[in-house]
Amino acid sequence: MNTLKTTHRPTPALLSDAWASNFGQLVHEILQEPLHQSTITPRISLTEKHNGYELKATLPGISKENINLNIEDGILTLVAHKESTPLGDTEKVLINELHPENYKRSLRLPKNADTESTDATLENGILTVILSKRKESLPKQIEVK
Repeated sequence: MNTLKTTHRPTPALLSDAWASNFGQLVHEILQEPLHQSTITPRISLTEKHNGYELKATLPGISKENINLNIEDGILTLVAHKESTPLGDTEKVLINELHPENYKRSLRLPKNADTESTDATLENGILTVILSKRKESLPKQIEVK
């Protein structure tokens, strides 16, 4: 009976990921180079209400001053930035995983969303955006005479 022997060789991407996760922080500390900033796509929920829409996005640790909301051509774009935590002169860093983070998400709005009446609030790391529906798209009650 013949047996087949298989050899699993790690792929270059796997080796690169392993290197970055195990030695990236060490190299950063030795060379004192800033770590690569990545853009995070925040998780969202979009719900339709009777007279509008409610969008919620998770933005943990971000202040409202660092959030930019823009609507152009029916696309809502959310851009946010979280600064790194400043350290005092007498502090010695043992572990620091609190790096600056950038958030970005674009979303095509429903055609009947009224972009002129939009309200946004930030509470406990949750951004809530309320959009009304256009008046002409709301159901009308017609009185029978």
